[in-house]
Amino acid sequence: MDPLHTDGRAMAIEESEPQLDYLLVGHVARDLIDGQPRVGGTVLYAGLTAARLGRHVAVVTACARPFPEELGGLNVSVAGSTTTTTIDLRSSDLGRTMRLISRAAPIGLAAIPDGWRSIPLVHLAPIVDEIDTDLGQSFPDSLVVATPQGWLRECVEGSAIRSVPERLPGLRGAASIMVLSVEDLGGEREWAEALAPHLEVLAVTEGSSGYWLYSGESCEHFPSFPAQEVDATGAGDVFAAAYFVRFGETSDPLESGRFAAGVAAMSVEGVGTSRIPTRAQAETRLEAWGAA
Repeated sequence: MDPLHTDGRAMAIEESEPQLDYLLVGHVARDLIDGQPRVGGTVLYAGLTAARLGRHVAVVTACARPFPEELGGLNVSVAGSTTTTTIDLRSSDLGRTMRLISRAAPIGLAAIPDGWRSIPLVHLAPIVDEIDTDLGQSFPDSLVVATPQGWLRECVEGSAIRSVPERLPGLRGAASIMVLSVEDLGGEREWAEALAPHLEVLAVTEGSSGYWLYSGESCEHFPSFPAQEVDATGAGDVFAAAYFVRFGETSDPLESGRFAAGVAAMSVEGVGTSRIPTRAQAETRLEAWGAA
């Protein structure tokens, strides 16, 4: 069954839930992975990760009805849209290609419920340049973080999605902490050096090759944890959410990276979101890795 054509409904919004502590803003997507439909988007993978790690998650997105049932269990506000962002992903010996089939309506500040504008951690998660880079300035009392891949993409409906790392310097001030992949940079990690000095922390992931961490004057590479990889889709978003959650708890860039790498490694051992771990599962595995 096509997962975006079910009878699933988003959870009803409670405008003033004081326990909400992690806000995600971005499009949920209908991914066609080698022709097979699946719900995707950073808000899905990062939202479920944050929730399984103990955060109370709110999501602001835009898509056509019916809403994807995979977002059930999260607090979801859906901006009206006649379409759902749909991306065709194809894998070959030359790598992965993406083509934008349709794009949902943009998301602005008006789409965010008033009661959610004081949530302490705000994660801007564009996938097709659907939110403005200055949206984070509307949350002066929050820790604003971002996965900026959607700001670094040329997105024209009916055309291939192309990385535009030249936009990276223009993201100064968009967030305090960012996580992106070397794929977002067109394979050229050096682009990150133009932005890193303007952020508290910048992490650049390289899949099973590990990740680079820019913090202050330092830049250091860290390896990934061992995993029996089944499906790496969304692993970067899982890493990002785990990093943001742990940084919010510790303010420690290195500990947050170690924690995020462990959670991401566990997540690739199953299809889709099925193996994103709980906090207890993650801590148990990290302890085992530490002992080894």
